[in-house]
This record gives sequence, structure tokens and C-alpha cells, in this order.
Amino acid sequence: MSWMRWIVGAVLLAVSALVIAALARGAQRRRFLKAYGRTPHAGWSAEEAPFLAAVAEAFRLPEAWVRALPPEATPMALYLTLYPEHSIYDDLELARLLALFSPREPRPEALLTTPWRDLAERWRALHP
Repeated sequence: MSWMRWIVGAVLLAVSALVIAALARGAQRRRFLKAYGRTPHAGWSAEEAPFLAAVAEAFRLPEAWVRALPPEATPMALYLTLYPEHSIYDDLELARLLALFSPREPRPEALLTTPWRDLAERWRALHP
């Protein structure tokens, strides 16, 4: 009967791993859509498209998702939406975002709590 327990245990382990993988696969997408929705925000203009494309590249998100962000939201709010506080993650997305701005910024971490609208204006000033 011992070999039967090994087989059942292996099958249960495989099934639980598949369930966990299925739930984790679309978690970021579900959290983003729940927080920001799917439709592009009306507050973004056509001249801000290059900035939105740079943000999409920094966060490795589809550009349509970034267009759904409200201009008054902050990068840290987006980051905490994608990666909840209790999860283990790195801050590579935030480092790529800060790299879009001048390295002479007096306090670059302050940019993470600055609204997207203000960041777009700063970015356009750096990239005329």
C-alpha cells in the first residue's frame, strides 16, 4: 500500500502546484483591472503618448494599461497595485522609472509619490 500513497501524494502535489500556478498567472492583470479598469483615461493627451510609452516600458506593461492610469495617481500606487505589500518582490520597475528622469534630481525617491501628470510634464521638459 506504500507505493499507492506515493502515487496519490505525487498526484495531489502536482494538482496543487497547477492550481497555484493558474491563480498566480493572471494575478497582476486582475489587480490592475480591478484598480484602474480597461478604458483609456480621458485626462491623457496625444502629446503625452511618448511618456506613457516610456512608463509602459519601465513597468513592462502593455501601453493600453498605462493609458488607463488616472493622471492624479502615483507610481507607488501603481507599484503597490501590481505587487501587494505582503509579497516578495524587487524594485526594478521603480529603478527603471527613475532612470527616465535626470540623475541630478535632488531627491529621486520623491518622484515615486508625484502624480503621473506632473511626471509627464517633467519628462517632456527633459525630452523636448
